[in-house]
Formats: sequence, structure tokens, C-alpha cells
Amino acid sequence: MLRKVLMTLATFLTVAGLLAGCATDLSPPPQSDLIAVGFYLSMHEHRTGESLSAVALDRLRGGPLRGKYTEGQTIREGRQWWCQPREGVDAWGSASRAFAEVCRRRGGSYEGGFCSAREDRDKVLFMAKVTRNSDFCSQVHVQTLEPVGPSPYPGFTTKMVAFGFKTSAMLATENAARQRAAEAVRERQAQAQDLELARAVREWPQMQRRGTTVCRKHDGVTYVAFVEDFSEDKLKLLVSRAYITLSPGSAPGGFRQEIIWANPIDWFLCSPR
Repeated sequence: MLRKVLMTLATFLTVAGLLAGCATDLSPPPQSDLIAVGFYLSMHEHRTGESLSAVALDRLRGGPLRGKYTEGQTIREGRQWWCQPREGVDAWGSASRAFAEVCRRRGGSYEGGFCSAREDRDKVLFMAKVTRNSDFCSQVHVQTLEPVGPSPYPGFTTKMVAFGFKTSAMLATENAARQRAAEAVRERQAQAQDLELARAVREWPQMQRRGTTVCRKHDGVTYVAFVEDFSEDKLKLLVSRAYITLSPGSAPGGFRQEIIWANPIDWFLCSPR
């Protein structure tokens, strides 16, 4: 517990120094340290409000915050956290924008925490997941994964899938499934409309009798009306009462009787339905 408090205090003082501009004599972060570069870009945005795309990395100055990395044979994993600099600052959003800028400078496009090469989105350059924790000092947590070596090894993108990355093939499959589902919905709607039209045509002769009782269901309410008159394609109705469809003994609030001209397809014969 004491160790965490001391670490938090050190991080807080680092951030405070950055924002106050009192650490400008320190060296810029090494560009090989992905987390450090993201952190310094984020803090620079807080301090100056400059567009990140215009910031030269050799201009960045600050305290000694660095990423904590675990070197594997094929993957380098990094983790780090820092406190929100001050009240009202969107530290999470700023960190996300910072890693997006790092990705852009490496020739990639950043989305959902993953930096993919612009020419091939299935080629993941690195992962930088930014999360927040409001338990203490509104912490920003960063987890990074990078391939070891000059270019991503063949299985790196596959590894990223386990962390939520979606390949082009996966997105194409999902898109095709959505299109099939949408087409099925449209087909069902068209069938339902055809059935309603056929029903309206079948019931139209009987609806052209004055005094016929017709009903309509809308937004959970059933309306009951009597045919007073009709034209070639309309019904003149006296809407006499309404009740909650699932509770016929209950009436909706604010209902009043009224006379309307209605499209017959919106109404049906109350009996035998």
C-alpha cells in the first residue's frame, strides 16, 4: 500500500512538473519507448493546447516517466499509469489522441486501441489500450503490445485478435451477416405489408357498411370505432373508445372520442379477429 502511494506521489509530481513547465531542461523521451512518447504527447497537449500533429518529438521535455516492459521472444509488452493532471482534464481522451498521433507518425491508422498500417489494415504495428480508473487520482492505464524485430512477425496480428482486433476478413464476415439480417427483416416486412394489404382488400366491402365496428392497434393501445361514412378510399370513423391492449379493462389517459377520416389499411374488422 505504501509503495503504491509513493509511486502515485512520484507520478503526480512528474505530471505537475510537466504542466508547470519546470522540467524543460530534461531530455525528450526515447522514441523507442512507446508509452513514454504517448505520455509526453498527452502532457504537451494539456500544457500548450497545440495540435499534436505539429509537435516535434525532440521538443518534448518532462519528468522520468517510462513504460515498464516485459520482453518476450516475439512480443514486447508494456504497462504504465499516471494521474489526471488536474480537475476537468480529459486525460483518457488526451492519451488516446496521443497514441493515435504516434500511430500516424509510424504510417498507421489508430482505431479501437490498435495501430494498423495504412496500406494493409491487417498488418498491426502495435496495440495501445487506454483505460481509466476513477478510484484514485483518476488514473490513466496504458497497456501496449509490439512485435519484436523490424517488422511484425506473421502471428502478431493473430495474437491481436485475442485482444479484440478484427481482421478485414472478420469485418467482411460481420458485414455480410448484417446485410443478410437486414435483408431478412426487409423481406419479413414486405411479406407483412402484403398480408395487410390483402386483408384490407378482403375486408373493404364489409367496411363500407355504416355502423360496422372496426379496430386499430397502435403503441400498445387498441382503438374501437364505428363506420359513419366512406369515400372511394377512406373511412369516416367515430372513434368511440380505447383500451390498453394487454389489459382491456384499462383505458389510456387523455383519450377523447373523435371523428376522423382514416385509411382502411390501418383498421381491421373487430370480429372475427
